[in-house]
Amino acid sequence: MRRIVQCLLFAVLLAPLPAAWALSGADLKDICERREATFQLSCLMYVGGVSDGLNLAPGFYRGQEEGTNEIICFPEGVKQAVRKNIVVKYLEEHKEQLETPAEVLIYMALKEAWPCPE
Repeated sequence: MRRIVQCLLFAVLLAPLPAAWALSGADLKDICERREATFQLSCLMYVGGVSDGLNLAPGFYRGQEEGTNEIICFPEGVKQAVRKNIVVKYLEEHKEQLETPAEVLIYMALKEAWPCPE
């Protein structure tokens, strides 16, 4: 069942989005590298929103059980700024993937940083 939920979530993340809403990894990298406070806040909030969604999704799929966290095993109390820094580092290290949707790259970066035990 866990694999089915992960596959469904990944499929949703890969679904084509309207061009007006699409944000590529290159777009996110550009936003996150800007020094202006509005861009830094935008980066933090975008990464935070996607990562919070990934963190909450398993509970919704399984009847909202408390403490379920099977997609990415975030450490207790990890701050949004840490999540953002991991994503920015991943974007820098995987430039060949920058045309991939930003949501997918956020998932990949956080999954690599905090994989769940099998």
